[in-house]
Amino acid sequence: MEKRFEIIVSESERGKRLEDMLFDRFGALSRMYIRDVVKAENCDVNGRFENVGYRLRERDFVEIYLDLTRETA
Repeated sequence: MEKRFEIIVSESERGKRLEDMLFDRFGALSRMYIRDVVKAENCDVNGRFENVGYRLRERDFVEIYLDLTRETA
């Protein structure tokens, strides 16, 4: 079951790639799954689709839908 998460990017996360920040926050999920979610446009930054390499800015608003019960490799 997917759950919606809202994240405000902190000063310490500024400059990180989107996928790296998400992996840091949701480390129990595989990096491949996180990439797939972002590529499927189930993740917005400030209301817009951004790719996995997007460099975050402080106070960016990230909204993502994740299945935390998903099995990982």
